[in-house]
Amino acid sequence: RDFAKSEWPEVAVAIEEAADVVVDVVTRGFEKAQMDLHTRAAP
Repeated sequence: RDFAKSEWPEVAVAIEEAADVVVDVVTRGFEKAQMDLHTRAAP
């Protein structure tokens, strides 16, 4: 049980960091797509 207790916080932190990276990549990709859309729409 002590092992599981000491492992979980690290796992939780790793998951949170991975989630932050995914959100960052998706947000940047979305912003770039919007920029491309505006650039294409502009005459």
